[in-house]
Amino acid sequence: GGGCPVGFGSIGTAAPVACVGQAALNKLNNMETPNQQPAPGQPYALPKGRVESSIPTSNGSNWIYPSEQMFFNAMRRKGWDPTVEDMAAVVQIHNAVNERAWHQVLVWERLHESVCDNPRLVRFQGKPTEPTPKARVMQLLGYAPPFDRHDWVVDRCGTEVSYLIDFYRGKSRDGYSPSFHIDARPVIDSPSTFMDRAMMPLYKAFGVVKAN
Repeated sequence: GGGCPVGFGSIGTAAPVACVGQAALNKLNNMETPNQQPAPGQPYALPKGRVESSIPTSNGSNWIYPSEQMFFNAMRRKGWDPTVEDMAAVVQIHNAVNERAWHQVLVWERLHESVCDNPRLVRFQGKPTEPTPKARVMQLLGYAPPFDRHDWVVDRCGTEVSYLIDFYRGKSRDGYSPSFHIDARPVIDSPSTFMDRAMMPLYKAFGVVKAN
């Protein structure tokens, strides 16, 4: 994803205070040009293969996830202290979390499938140091804060719809495997998104839409 990568704190690497060192950013994902070269002092080169996501772009293809080497370089650049041994797990977690986030976005988009049955992710940005209003309220109520935030913009067949996504660390079932809770919802910036947010609990309760 854009901005700070998600999912790293769960496997023991230290998180930066803020994302730094951004320059010449891609406007679609707010990330620098992909770097597949080993970093200075890196003990050995990491795989450069990239996995195609299930998330469609605006040009008809799907978003491509970063390689292990790209992730290692991005984490170094943004102030993390990654280890090459962790990269396979880190990339796997990142990809799975983003797939789940897109699945949640599609739950909302199904409310509008009569007018658009092929929504696409246009652009996104990570904002880990800028909590959403909902996350702030939940924290005041005693809940743990999310470890990351993404802002996604979806093309609903010509209409851009903004989504807020909070990523929370969950409780591992076996004590080892990382667990995550994702809260994705449209920004309330129109009567349509207000109605969607207000009615979704009822839609789920009566089976109008399925959360899974």
